[in-house]
Amino acid sequence: EARNQDKAEKEKVEARNQLEAYLYNLKNSVSDQLEGVLGEDDKEQLNNTVEDALVWLEDNPAADKADYDSKQKEVESVANPILKKAYESANNSAGGASGEDDDFMGEDLDGVDDGPSVEEVD
Repeated sequence: EARNQDKAEKEKVEARNQLEAYLYNLKNSVSDQLEGVLGEDDKEQLNNTVEDALVWLEDNPAADKADYDSKQKEVESVANPILKKAYESANNSAGGASGEDDDFMGEDLDGVDDGPSVEEVD
């Protein structure tokens, strides 16, 4: 019984940490790597989505794993199309495909099969 509770608590904490890390990485990318690449509307929409999710995180400290996973999918549904468009326009303005992959934080945005990947396991 206690072992199951510990496992559930660990999964919840990991899901929360994963969402929080994703949000902060996204926020930093908008202000760093994507500066000048994103249109103002897209930049504003991404920033608002990230800020709303960060507020949600603060307001829902007792959320369960499913809630955190759902919130991350919600943010990704807004962010991924904007990021894909930004990376495509950046690649196009850089003289076409440079052979570099435009995946963002492990999310396959370009649809290219990058082959096998190594997952970090604790």
